[in-house]
Amino acid sequence: MFLKRFLLLLVMACIVLPVFSALAAPFDVDSVYKGWSGDPDTIKVYIDTSFTAAQKGSVQTAIDRWNDAGGEPKMTATTSSSGADIRIRSSSTISGQGTCAAHPSWSQPYDSCTIKIKPTRTVGLTELATHELGHALGLDDTKNASDVMRGDPGSNGSGGALSSHDSSEAKAAAKIADATSSVMLPLFPDMALACGALSNLGYQLSRDYPPPIAAGAVIWIMPVHDPFLTIYGEHVEGNLLIFDVQLEPIHWSGMVFFDVYIEFPDPLTYPPEEFMCMFYADEAPVPPTDFTCWFDWHTEGGLTYVDWVGRNDYPHPGGLRATLTDEFATHFNKGNGTFVLELPPGSHMLSLVVDDFQGNYSYYTTIIDVLGIDDDPELPSAVALDAYPNPFNSAMTMSLSPGVGASNARPVQVGVEIFDINGRMVYNNSAGDACMRPAGGIHAAPTQVIWQPEASVGSGIYLVRAKVGDKSVTKRIVYLK
Repeated sequence: MFLKRFLLLLVMACIVLPVFSALAAPFDVDSVYKGWSGDPDTIKVYIDTSFTAAQKGSVQTAIDRWNDAGGEPKMTATTSSSGADIRIRSSSTISGQGTCAAHPSWSQPYDSCTIKIKPTRTVGLTELATHELGHALGLDDTKNASDVMRGDPGSNGSGGALSSHDSSEAKAAAKIADATSSVMLPLFPDMALACGALSNLGYQLSRDYPPPIAAGAVIWIMPVHDPFLTIYGEHVEGNLLIFDVQLEPIHWSGMVFFDVYIEFPDPLTYPPEEFMCMFYADEAPVPPTDFTCWFDWHTEGGLTYVDWVGRNDYPHPGGLRATLTDEFATHFNKGNGTFVLELPPGSHMLSLVVDDFQGNYSYYTTIIDVLGIDDDPELPSAVALDAYPNPFNSAMTMSLSPGVGASNARPVQVGVEIFDINGRMVYNNSAGDACMRPAGGIHAAPTQVIWQPEASVGSGIYLVRAKVGDKSVTKRIVYLK
């Protein structure tokens, strides 16, 4: 009993206090990128009527650049917004030069992207469109001056033409999306590889190999579309693959990827090992660094502004980058440190990742409450969600019923999604006929959903998001095993 009370106090304290921590490393290829839903060969891009014919031609040039560089899936322009996978429009409300919101969020394959662009005298439409479309293909911001994916407000000096690093990352993103296992990070070194220097890397293998078997291993290590490095001295030692990497002085700051295939003597006893691995390169490597980050936010004119620049205690010189996720999308923003979100009224969990391009990063999660007025007469202004008991330790019942202002009834789709504090979805009943309310609509008797967490779900704070038609309401819950 004492332990359960202690856990309850600890968890309740976490409800008040935001979460920030240092985690494993993110990538120049977006750390949450899982490719596109259904693994399509082609995705459709709609360029809306806010652009002139000449401007649409500039966006088409951006599409062609990624297609020609080997980006996948291939992009093709469409004249209809219906069925489009990517929608691009001009916007005066964004605070930077361009934004990309990839849907859905939380490490799921993309099923759509919304891109907003505000061209400036410094960076033109073609370059901005190329940058934002790179996000749609799984690329994160970089810090190389020649990259179209550079995250600062400046131009890459070539009108947005792709650098060799941009092209390499596009091909790497396509490979990662198709990979059947995670990309491996090395056991050593613990600092980024220095451009122009020789470095020793070690990756863990699936088992420990006896010396005669290790000595007879035949090893292939191929850099993934990276012409500016050389590999030496590859060998197996126990449960490690060890090799040296010489980076040329002109090598970019960012990630390096390797495809690895190893054959061993007696392949029936020691089957081949095959995997993809990566690490970081930088002109000025820094040691492993723990730091914290946070953000401030406010709403204005129906928009939510999230400011993160300068809100960290990172101790080294050099730039930082950020990615923000909510329950709807993963957001990228070029030009300054403000994300501008179109969030409906209610509670929303926002998760910010800030990193130094070298694998040191901090993670900050908090829940914000956005106020607003719903003027839809067909649905209640606030769907009522009751979750009980709360806290709970075995099963929770969630009851959805009409909120204040309910008027005319109609059949609507009802669903419940539950996320942990890191934004991972742990429950979803939104699909299926069982979630469709009968003719009485949401104004009939309450809909009830019972959640019994699986054994893998741990104690902690969770966020329930109940959806009724196109409306939603969010509630915090606490699970104690």
